[in-house]
Amino acid sequence: MILKHIEGGADFGLKPHEIAVLKTSCELGRVYDELGLRWREEVKLHPEKYGTKDEQGKAQELGLDNRYAMIVEDGIDNYKEVPWLEKFPEEVEEISKKWQELSGQLLQGDSNPDAKALGKYFSLYAKAFAAQMPDGQTFNKENMDEMWKDVDRVWMGVTGPVQPIGSREYGYYDSSGIRAFPDFRLSFLVDEEVIKTDIQATKKAMQKHLGIRFGPYDVFKDTKKALDSVVIYPIVDIVYTGSLDFQPAGQSLPNEEAVFKEFGTKSFINAEVARGRWLLSQQVFKKVFKDESSASLLQSVNVDKDGVANALAGHELGEPLFQTELIYQQLGNQNMTLLNEDLANLCISGIMRDRVAAGELDNNDLINHAVYLLGTYLRMINTGRESPTLQPYYIGNALQGLRRMIDSGFIHKDGDDWKINPNNIEKLFEITEYDLETIVKFSENGDRKKAEDYLALAQETDDIKDIIEHIKPGTFSQHR
Repeated sequence: MILKHIEGGADFGLKPHEIAVLKTSCELGRVYDELGLRWREEVKLHPEKYGTKDEQGKAQELGLDNRYAMIVEDGIDNYKEVPWLEKFPEEVEEISKKWQELSGQLLQGDSNPDAKALGKYFSLYAKAFAAQMPDGQTFNKENMDEMWKDVDRVWMGVTGPVQPIGSREYGYYDSSGIRAFPDFRLSFLVDEEVIKTDIQATKKAMQKHLGIRFGPYDVFKDTKKALDSVVIYPIVDIVYTGSLDFQPAGQSLPNEEAVFKEFGTKSFINAEVARGRWLLSQQVFKKVFKDESSASLLQSVNVDKDGVANALAGHELGEPLFQTELIYQQLGNQNMTLLNEDLANLCISGIMRDRVAAGELDNNDLINHAVYLLGTYLRMINTGRESPTLQPYYIGNALQGLRRMIDSGFIHKDGDDWKINPNNIEKLFEITEYDLETIVKFSENGDRKKAEDYLALAQETDDIKDIIEHIKPGTFSQHR
C-alpha cells in the first residue's frame, strides 16, 4: 500500500532521502520475511546442529559460535559455518544489492547530513549482511563480529527522524542463544514530548539511585556509560519485517558491549504498541482478579506515565547494565538470556522506594508500578507460555515477577479467585531489591552456580498453576 502511494507521487511530507529509504524498506519487506521464515525453519528443524535449551548440538560440541553463520555438513559427520549468503543466496543477495544501491543514491545525490549518515550505514550494513569480507580477511567469528561492530558504530551516528533498525537479536529465535536473527524494521520518530520528559526523569533517577547503591561494583562501572549515553527515541514502526510474531514495545540497541561502552545506546519506545498491549493485559487481568478493589487499582494505572515512561523505559534503560561479554562467558549465554529480562525490570523496580524516599514519586506510584507489572506478567502467561520465542519473557518477566508478588503477599488467593493486598507493597519491593542485589553480586563474582540457583526459582508453583488455570481453563484440569 505504501509503495503504491509512493509510485503515485505521494511524499507523506517526507524529504527525498527519507522517501528513498522508505521505498527500499517496503520493497525488501517480503524478502526479509522469506529470509526470516527460512532461517527459523533451519534452526528449529535441525537441533542436532544448533542445539536446544536442554541439549547441545554440533554448534556447542565443536565451538561453532559465529552469530552470523549457519551450520552445514562438511563431509561425513563433520560440520562447518557458512555465511547467510551461502545458505540463503537469493534473499541475502537481493537485500544486500538493494541497500548498496540505496547507499550510492544517498551518498552521491543528497547533501543532507542525515542522508549521508544513512548512506554510510546502509553501505556497511549491506557488506556485513552478505559477509563481503575486506581484502585479506577470512569468514570467521572474530572478523564478522568486527564488521558488525563497525556497522553499529556508524548506526549510532544516524540521529535523524528515520531510524533503520536491524537489531540482530540472538536470544529469542535461537534457543541456544548464539545465532543472530536477520530481521529489519524502519521506524520514524514521533512527537511524544510528555512521555519523553517523563522518560528523562526515569533515566536521571536510575543514574542517581543505581549509582548510590551499586557504584563500587565493577560490573556497574563497566556498564554505566551505556546508561549515561543512552539516547531515547519515541518511535512508530512503519515497516516491520522478519520477526513476524514479535514487535517490541521497547528495545535498547546495539547489543554489542564494545559499541555501547564506547557510544552508548539508542532506546526505542513504541508507545502505540505499549498501549495496545496494556489493553490486552487488562483483559487477562480481569480473568484472575474479579473483585471491585482490584478493578479500582487497575483503573488507577496511567499507561503512559506508569507503563511507558516508567516501567517500559526503565526496563530498556536497564537492559545493558550489569552485563558484559565476560559475564556472558562466566554465567553462560542461555542463563544470561533468561536473566536479562528479569534484571532489566529489577533495574527500575529496585529503585522505586528510593524514588519515593527522595520525593520524586509517592506511594501511589509504587502501587501503580506493581499493578502495571502484574498485568504484564499475566499477559505474558497468555501469550508467552507456549511460545519458544518468548521464553525469556515468560521466565524472566512472568514467573520471577509472580513469585515475588505471591511470596510478599501482594497478591493472594481468596476462595476461588485472587486479590491484591496493597498493604504488602513494601514487602514486595523489599524482595525486589533483594533479588536485584542478588543478581548484581553473582554477576560481579561470575558465579554460574548462584545464577542457576536463582533461575531455578522461576517455577510453575501450585499458586502460579492456579493463575494459569484462570487465564487458560483446562491447562491443568479437565472441564466438562
